[in-house]
Amino acid sequence: MYDFGVRGGRYGGVRDMLFLTGDTRSRKIIEKLKLNLVGRMVIAKVITPYLYEPWAFDNGAYSYFLRGLVFNAKEYQTRMEKVYNKMGAPLFSVVPDIVQGGQKSLDFSLSWINKMPSEWVKYLAVQDGMTIEDITPIYSQFDGLFLGGSDKFKAEHGKAFTDYSHGLCKQVHYGRAGTPKKIYHAKIINVDSCDSAFPLRHMNRF
Repeated sequence: MYDFGVRGGRYGGVRDMLFLTGDTRSRKIIEKLKLNLVGRMVIAKVITPYLYEPWAFDNGAYSYFLRGLVFNAKEYQTRMEKVYNKMGAPLFSVVPDIVQGGQKSLDFSLSWINKMPSEWVKYLAVQDGMTIEDITPIYSQFDGLFLGGSDKFKAEHGKAFTDYSHGLCKQVHYGRAGTPKKIYHAKIINVDSCDSAFPLRHMNRF
């Protein structure tokens, strides 16, 4: 496992961090989410948000990556339209990207940004192989940053990207914070939110 450089849980002087989990529709779990002010990351399912729930819309690229599949644009378009028509505007949406795709991912995201609802908040996913210099010329087209990529990429470059985005008054979300060590890392680099569906698969860690 990659060493994120976290030594305990003392953060010191950092902002509150929102946590999002998967798009569960279990009433029992939703009650726990409400009590703990946890929102949901919507991918495949249309949900009914609880009152004032902070929910976001993911593009599902990582699920295709895990299955060794190419991003299905038609399937994504259908999901996006369904969420738009039935749920309205998310806290933020992740513009389609290519997992660990570097410059190709950046070009792919640019090809999608104008195909998404104009009123949605759109986050650029940064991936292995991208640098701050790569995104600087086009970052004005996006509303925030999604820290994607490998654990190594997040550990080595997450803070620099976060500081850059915050310097432009734009928020940052940390993807796949599925272990306590990753959550601690997200906290100490001062991101605004993070997510993981891990608590839904392993309730002993909920």
